[in-house]
Amino acid sequence: MFAIGYGVLDAALRVIHDIRDDKAGLLARYKNFQRNGFPSGVNAGRGKAVMFGIDQILQLLLAFELVETGCGPTRIIRIVRTNWPELRPAFAQSWLVAAGQANNTRGRPQLVMAPSALAEMNTPDRPDLPVRSPFAVSNYGEIGEWLSDPRTQATRVVVDPAAIIRGFRDFLAQADENIAQAFDDGFRDWASDEVGVALGERRASPSI
Repeated sequence: MFAIGYGVLDAALRVIHDIRDDKAGLLARYKNFQRNGFPSGVNAGRGKAVMFGIDQILQLLLAFELVETGCGPTRIIRIVRTNWPELRPAFAQSWLVAAGQANNTRGRPQLVMAPSALAEMNTPDRPDLPVRSPFAVSNYGEIGEWLSDPRTQATRVVVDPAAIIRGFRDFLAQADENIAQAFDDGFRDWASDEVGVALGERRASPSI
């Protein structure tokens, strides 16, 4: 099973988001997520280092994309948690694009969300509550048709899962090609075993 510690994740996030001087701020955001039990299923035991599997890595990568919008941490947790089971297949399919094994631009999964999901409400946020306008899975073709419609007025937030995966994968490859390969193998296992999406041959992946 592929897993990484916080040090690798921290280094990846700082490269992906070009964070050079605010390492403490990045850690503070992560600690806020951690205090609220996000992401769930983190592999940690008493006296042991926290380890993140594929599912937790993807949730955190998506969460830190939403940090870029200026959204508060509790609202980010709510957005990602609301329909994460529906988003997992989109991430699984996007690996094929990120790994250079598919180039279906029109059908490439995209996550689309109404800005109302980002809004802070007058009542205090609770991380266990769903939001009313979570991400919906779309694709480039559908988004292009929507944008070309002259009646379209509404704003939308669009996140590209393949770009998220590629950014993380590229970071691993620059650090150690063997780790990037382990990530690919672990991603195949995760997609097949937990999401039901077959991405090719499965191979065992070590923890890092």
